[in-house]
Amino acid sequence: MKKKVLPSCLALTLTLSMLATPVSATSVSAVSLVTDPPGRTGEDVYQSIEDTVLSKEGTKDVSYQAVYLGVKGYGTVTKDEKEDFVHQFSVDGKVQEYTIATGEEENYAIQNILAEGYVFDITVADGVVTGAEPAEVQAQGPITSMEENSITVDSQEITLEEDTAVYTIEAQAGGAQVTAESPEELAEGDTVKVYEDNGKTVVYETFVAEEYEPPVSYTPGERTLKNFLAAAMQPVGTALYVYGGSWDWQDVGSSRQSTTIGVPQTWKDFFQSQDENYTYRNNDDHAHSYYPHEAWNQYYFAGVDCSAYVAWSVYNTLNTQSGKDGYVMSSTGMAKNFAQDRGFGTWTQEFAGPEDFHTGDVFSMNGHVWICLGVCEDGSLVILHSTPSDSRSGAPGGGVQISGVGESEDCQAVALAREYMSKYFPAWSERYEAAFKAYDDYTSSSGSSAGKFTWNLAGDGVLSDPDSYADMTADEILADLFGEGEEPVAEEQQAVYLGVKGYGTVTKDEKEDFVHQFSVDGKVQEYTIATGEEENYAIQNILAEGYVFDITVADGVVTGAEPAEVQAQGPITSMEENSITVDSQEITLEEDTAVYTIEAQAGGAQVTAESPEELAEGDTVKVYEDNGKTVVYETFVAEEYEPPVSYTPGERTLKNFLAAAMQPVGTALYVYGGSWDWQDVGSSRQSTTIGVPQTWKDFFQSQDENYTYRNNDDHAHSYYPHEAWNQYYFAGVDCSAYVAWSVYNTLNTQSGKDGYVMSSTGMAKNFAQDRGFGTWTQEFAGPEDFHTGDVFSMNGHVWICLGVCEDGSLVILHSTPSDSRSGAPGGGVQISGVGESEDCQAVALAREYMSKYFPAWSERYEAAFKAYDDYTSSSGSSAGKFTWNLAGDGVLSDPDGYADMTADEILADLFGENEDRPSGGGGGGNSSSSGVSVSSGSHGRVRVSPDSPKTGDKVVLTPVPDEGYQLDSLTVLDRRGNEIALTERADGTYTYTQPAGRVTVKAQFEKIEDPEPSVTEFQDVQQGVWYYDAVGYVAQHGLMNGTATGRFSPNASTTRGMIVTILYSMAGKPDTGSALFQDVAPDAWYAEAVAWAANNGIVSGYSDASFGPDDPITREQLVAILYRYAQHMQYDVSARSNLSRFNDANQLATYATDSMSWALAEGLITGMSSDVLAPQDGAVRAQVAVILMSFCQNIENNL
Repeated sequence: MKKKVLPSCLALTLTLSMLATPVSATSVSAVSLVTDPPGRTGEDVYQSIEDTVLSKEGTKDVSYQAVYLGVKGYGTVTKDEKEDFVHQFSVDGKVQEYTIATGEEENYAIQNILAEGYVFDITVADGVVTGAEPAEVQAQGPITSMEENSITVDSQEITLEEDTAVYTIEAQAGGAQVTAESPEELAEGDTVKVYEDNGKTVVYETFVAEEYEPPVSYTPGERTLKNFLAAAMQPVGTALYVYGGSWDWQDVGSSRQSTTIGVPQTWKDFFQSQDENYTYRNNDDHAHSYYPHEAWNQYYFAGVDCSAYVAWSVYNTLNTQSGKDGYVMSSTGMAKNFAQDRGFGTWTQEFAGPEDFHTGDVFSMNGHVWICLGVCEDGSLVILHSTPSDSRSGAPGGGVQISGVGESEDCQAVALAREYMSKYFPAWSERYEAAFKAYDDYTSSSGSSAGKFTWNLAGDGVLSDPDSYADMTADEILADLFGEGEEPVAEEQQAVYLGVKGYGTVTKDEKEDFVHQFSVDGKVQEYTIATGEEENYAIQNILAEGYVFDITVADGVVTGAEPAEVQAQGPITSMEENSITVDSQEITLEEDTAVYTIEAQAGGAQVTAESPEELAEGDTVKVYEDNGKTVVYETFVAEEYEPPVSYTPGERTLKNFLAAAMQPVGTALYVYGGSWDWQDVGSSRQSTTIGVPQTWKDFFQSQDENYTYRNNDDHAHSYYPHEAWNQYYFAGVDCSAYVAWSVYNTLNTQSGKDGYVMSSTGMAKNFAQDRGFGTWTQEFAGPEDFHTGDVFSMNGHVWICLGVCEDGSLVILHSTPSDSRSGAPGGGVQISGVGESEDCQAVALAREYMSKYFPAWSERYEAAFKAYDDYTSSSGSSAGKFTWNLAGDGVLSDPDGYADMTADEILADLFGENEDRPSGGGGGGNSSSSGVSVSSGSHGRVRVSPDSPKTGDKVVLTPVPDEGYQLDSLTVLDRRGNEIALTERADGTYTYTQPAGRVTVKAQFEKIEDPEPSVTEFQDVQQGVWYYDAVGYVAQHGLMNGTATGRFSPNASTTRGMIVTILYSMAGKPDTGSALFQDVAPDAWYAEAVAWAANNGIVSGYSDASFGPDDPITREQLVAILYRYAQHMQYDVSARSNLSRFNDANQLATYATDSMSWALAEGLITGMSSDVLAPQDGAVRAQVAVILMSFCQNIENNL
């Protein structure tokens, strides 16, 4: 991981100037020193030059480009040694040590130019630096794109030659460090500075500050009271406190920074490179402290202390050019100096109270100085100063800020300070809260120097007051400075976005004037939005119906929006009288806690207020904090989803392109124009997101098989943009946006760059002719001309060719409308088969993989057949077939040999199966594999595991009836037609032992006449709770019963005896011996189950020879027992999940490590939150029901 470093930086150019007799100059390029002549090393050449130069008469001057690293021995050397300090530089990546020619007599002129971590052109003579100036940077900023031999920085293409040097600069308290790295280590997004050094390019990977524009403008040299305060406002929130900061290096007067017009770049660099952990001093480690313990200012350039800040403010008010005499002096005597020595105004130590303070006053305390911005109506003072203050994480940092001085923290000045700091200086406010200062403390002084200075604003005064600031209150001054004036103050609101008013009737021509509806505190508010076509509808492209946002509203216009930070989300797992538990967090329900229900639907979301008493266990909620108040929204919360195929963002291989394209399969619905931007012209945030966008997953999981992407009869309640803008751009993805997302995730590692969304018809041609990714054609003979990864643009649709089957049919990936099993026109991202008939291999593969790996999708949809002639037809000059260039210079490579694989081989490799697959196929639910033929007729199918059994293997048959049907009969015949005995298991599967030769499996399915039993008999299991379906499942399959008439007791504990009894039943209650546990009586109801489990290695009991049948089972015990049961039943237990994301993984018992990793990977169990596993917590009956249902369904789906 790259470390954040201060700016500037680059290294070395060596120019040798030699004075001879007569005087002459000789220049030696650094490039000549790194090229070894035959038989000589670079050191030989360097020494030869040294000897040549030293043999000349005169002075040897050498010019280098170097990174200044700092004073050697920082933290131990003292101010008394200043003139003899050894200074360290990085020259050509190597540390060089020099002294500096200038000392006290020259006011340490060179030291006052140098700054750690920055790049300088220096002149060195006999080990002494005699001159230094900042080196000229050629380009700086993030690397926006990379080619094989070049990078693009600041819109400039930088060629990486063989002699290009690359270094990393790490700036830190106590001295910067420079490390060499190879150009190959550079990556898109890295921030760099690029220099030219004697004809050679040098790239430094280092911190580069973003441009910063203060929210208040001023005019250098405009001598008015308003402009003085405007100037003083420039560094607020962007300059950190450094002790002695912006005094000069030797700590006696003004630095370059304190006489710079405008905020010095080094202040901005330092602020942006730090975070809330910055501390201006480290008393325990002087060598790594920004505080000048030894009384000179190593970090004079980085920030600003109190007196230098006031001095800078005065300088920028009275001057138009940098570099003149400054005003830095002791803070205690500054006010008096301004009056008595400089004649700027008056000074006094006598004042009665706040009423005697004036706008612009400078007050010198003993050891601190501040500016009075203005007086509030309650007598409190709003002040400007640079001061140490603790960050929100407790670190003593601080800097230039607005504070409030008053009798208590409730005063008006503190409220104003906090309002303006949070509103206009958000980066600062993330780290610090605006400070309260007690009036008595901040207006006290002693001695003859401290006191209060007031500007002379009369005609002969240094300042005038044409704006009448002297007569304004602090709030009026702030409003005027920040340009608020009479306009309404922007208000921050937390709101649910409901959608466009009049959806279904308004049209695209009215987009800029749409009225948008929000729910604020449960009430519908109507606003317009500030951004339009010119700003690419920036705010509209953030908003999404039914989600919560922090919005900024001024005069009925939304001027900003960002997703609100959720505090906790998920099902309510427990409830107390005044609290609920969500995501393992206890949420206190205070008197002011607000509870709402969000109902998201086509045409606009709705928010309804409800009482906390209406909340119930199992309800899914999202919890937010809104101005110190807890707000609970009862709303849909998606379950975590892990795609069955993994990929690597930015890995440019053919395999990874298909793996990326597989991520949204089965979890993203088709939305017309989905993941185009809101205005329907280009890429949305979703289409340039790395990883499957959360909004796609949310929308898929919140819908069912009745979802339809369009409602032609009721435009106002349709997800289809009948009026041609994308109200639901965020929710799903159409064909071209899906292909664009797949390409983006293959070529990029970061979200938010330029995307690839465009017309589907022209996409293939664009990839080839405009972007140079490969070739395009409209001429192809048949399926044999299709290649793995091809992108085919039809007229109005685009799809990806995953691979070609042996029968010439094509397996494709695309987002397309398709009818659900209930007949609704929904669909989305899926695997389909393209061929001459529905019996082709591609359709069989598509249906097999969609049903096996995407069960939630397959409950709604059947994988589609597409006719070859229809899906490869095109007209006009744009549609056609694109093929990736996989040669050495291509955008993709093919190290995995995917271009030579068939579709079934590619699918097996992508899904990690790596087994021989059947070459045959068939329709009507029939399939075949080596060793087994299956005939299942209609209304269902039978899965076989393993699909190519060997003689003697135990074979598991899993009947999978269609909805509304059940298994009627199942028969297995050997090759001679003899019936083979089947064993029926409690989980609904059947087993037999594979004989020699092929067997035939025959299955018949019948319609279910009577409805299946429900869980309504349990009065304590309410429909809609998170475990409702699971309780129904375990009850219907006889795995768990109620605890009493009409009660399931979902929150009761589950014992160890109960679990082994359930598994014993699932295994068919086989014969068993006895187990010798001292606490298991032979006639106990669980005795046989415990004996069976112990004798088969499923349980082992405790170390004291007891089993603990009545002990509540823990989460780790439960998954360990299930894991051993699965091994015993010869199920696949190879899946694993990484446990390191859980903070309490170290609490997991050794025996349960593999089983917990397996259970997480199979989705049998989840963390109590994203980083809490709670392995030793008890598993209540509701949790056990969910785990057992998942376990049994995994058996059904995966065998």
